[in-house]
This record gives sequence, C-alpha cells and structure tokens, in this order.
Amino acid sequence: AIGYLADKKGVGGVYLSCGVVTLISTLMIGLFIQTSDIIWPLLFLLGASAGGIYTLALTLIGARYKGGELVSANAGVAVITGLGSVVGPLLGGYLIDLDARSLPYTLSAFIFIFIVTVLYYRRLKVSPAT
Repeated sequence: AIGYLADKKGVGGVYLSCGVVTLISTLMIGLFIQTSDIIWPLLFLLGASAGGIYTLALTLIGARYKGGELVSANAGVAVITGLGSVVGPLLGGYLIDLDARSLPYTLSAFIFIFIVTVLYYRRLKVSPAT
C-alpha cells in the first residue's frame, strides 16, 4: 500500500506522511500502553509507518544514486540500520527501566528530528523524488 501511494502521490510526500504517522503513533503509545484493545492496532500502525520510512528511504537512494554511489549509499544505510539494531534495544531497555512511558517519548523526539530534517531537505529540493 505504501509503494502504491508513493507511485500515485510522490515518494517525498508519502515519506513525510510516514514520519508524521510514526510520530503520532509513538506519542499515543504512551497514552494507551495499559489499554490492550488499542495498543496492538497502534503498534501495527507504528510498525507499518516506520517500515515505510525504511522502504521509501531505499527508494529515494535508488532514485538519487547510480552505480558505485548506489552501492555505497545502500551500505551506509545497512550500517546505520545495524547500529540501530544494536543500540536501540539497549537504550530501550534502559529507558523502560526508568519509566515505561519514557521510551515512546524518547522515540518521538527522534522521529520529530527526522520530520524536521525531511522538511528541511524538501525545502532545499535536494531529493529528486519530492
């Protein structure tokens, strides 16, 4: 569905929309963490939108780079993703030990930085797909 939207509406707009949905979903986790009827669909929405960010990032990289640059950019994404896979659970566990609600709000701060960065680069018209 995200790929279809990106084809119809443009990758840049859907990329930003995924960021906004991820931010709202993450903020809502802190509010509904004790409500099992709401938390599971919310986590599904969060996973879909966050996965869309990753998928569309690869799409934007493919649109911007070719050849060896594409290989290097993709390797950079793989390294950053791997680093996040190591550091993320450690940081998440530490934050949950502090307070169960601190993790979603910390993630929200990172996602907010992502959205501001996307808006900044869209304003500069850096990406060919925006």
